[in-house]
Amino acid sequence: MIILGVQGEAQMEIFQSWNHSKILTYAAYWGIFYVCLDVLVTKFTLVFLSWLIEETKDINLIAVTGIIIIAGLILFLLPPIPGVPIYLTSGIVLTSVVGRDSLGSITAAIAYPCAVSLGLKLLACTLQQGSVGVLCFQHRLIPYFLA
Repeated sequence: MIILGVQGEAQMEIFQSWNHSKILTYAAYWGIFYVCLDVLVTKFTLVFLSWLIEETKDINLIAVTGIIIIAGLILFLLPPIPGVPIYLTSGIVLTSVVGRDSLGSITAAIAYPCAVSLGLKLLACTLQQGSVGVLCFQHRLIPYFLA
């Protein structure tokens, strides 16, 4: 009695011939690796950004902006790091520096970190598309599959 059809039955026979315990063991190893990487990257990112906030509290606006742009760009280019800690650090550091330095108003202290964060994210996306996208599109098979 064929329930899955001829092709489905053939695929089921292939599936039943696999070594399932080995496959599930590898899946468990990959899951443990992913969770460890996810937890470690998140914790180290928060520790690094907390250290950055502490170190930049007495530096002028241009230098702090440059430091935030360099650190944020590096972190944005790493795939497992989310954007929220970068935006949070930018908001905390740049808002305090803008409030302390020449601009002074609360509107400028809010608008400046927003503009820097937006520019930083757009620059990171441009670099990612320029490096990864162009290199992938130059490969022969990728344009073929996309067309």
